[in-house]
Amino acid sequence: MKKLLFYISTILVVAYVIGSFFWTSAARRDATCSGIVVTVENPNDSIRFITDKFILSEMNRLGFNVKGKRLANISEEQIERTFNKQYYVEHVQCYTNSDNSLCIDLEPIQPVMRVFDGNQSYYINRAGKHVPANEGFFLDVPVVSGHFSKRFQPTQLLPLIDFLSSHPEADEMVSAINASNPRNVYIIPQMAGITVNLGDLTDLDKKFAKLKRFYQEVLPVKGWDFYDTITLKWHGQIVASKRINTPRLKIQQDVSLGHEESPDPLVSVAVSEVSDTTRKHTITPKQP
Repeated sequence: MKKLLFYISTILVVAYVIGSFFWTSAARRDATCSGIVVTVENPNDSIRFITDKFILSEMNRLGFNVKGKRLANISEEQIERTFNKQYYVEHVQCYTNSDNSLCIDLEPIQPVMRVFDGNQSYYINRAGKHVPANEGFFLDVPVVSGHFSKRFQPTQLLPLIDFLSSHPEADEMVSAINASNPRNVYIIPQMAGITVNLGDLTDLDKKFAKLKRFYQEVLPVKGWDFYDTITLKWHGQIVASKRINTPRLKIQQDVSLGHEESPDPLVSVAVSEVSDTTRKHTITPKQP
């Protein structure tokens, strides 16, 4: 008898749950949208123009006049797809709440660099979305200049951006980045008057280690305004170009850096005249 009562109770509970589900679903289909609730999840307060009022105006502009419409006729997926295509959106989630309101949770675009390309200036995120630079949008992100195309996109510089983000000491050396092709990427150091050619973006840890040693061991000896370009693109050596306005030297010299008592200098700098206006110095780091 107890087993029979248990089975009957179980069947009634299941039937109630199923009936409630279908009744609620039917009621929800007939319900109308009571309004729109926008939540802007902005981890960076500098993105000021993405507000709930802005998103509400965008809903109207994009043709989503949902207030008063039956919930069954509102496609949250279509709203999400449309907003995710907009330049100012990083991510969006759309759903209906228990009070029949349509909820939109939106994260504004999160740029990783600011790009100057000719007359254009814009911010760009990791996915390649652009947002024009204007007075309502300012972020402290790496500055990149150059000429970009379908073949060479600013996002191809992300390995360098990520490296600088995770290496504060290297980041402190860099004021800006310049590139027009992936084989010759330049950084503009904080120290004015010098340009550094990284070549491609492989072995960045080794290249910045060489640059640090060059700063520490070569420039204090040769002078901080002696070179205008430092090239790190070749394996095992640094090539430095002497400033063209420096007086002509017709010499060949080796400068040994390090402790005087050490027979193994850190680097040797061969200075030779290349032309009347330009000198290139090849610095070959000694193997530890």
